[in-house]
Amino acid sequence: MEQIIIGSDHAGFAMKGHIEVELDRLDIAYKDIGAYSEERSDYPLFSAKVAKAVS
Repeated sequence: MEQIIIGSDHAGFAMKGHIEVELDRLDIAYKDIGAYSEERSDYPLFSAKVAKAVS
């Protein structure tokens, strides 16, 4: 089963929440790999996780 992989740093956390709501509404499977809060975080960590998940 294919799914969308989503991730963001702290700056994109709120937008990621809006995207998750829309994906749920459309019944589209996704995997959230972080960040899980607005606590300061660096985007390279999450972009590497997304890249690994889709490769």
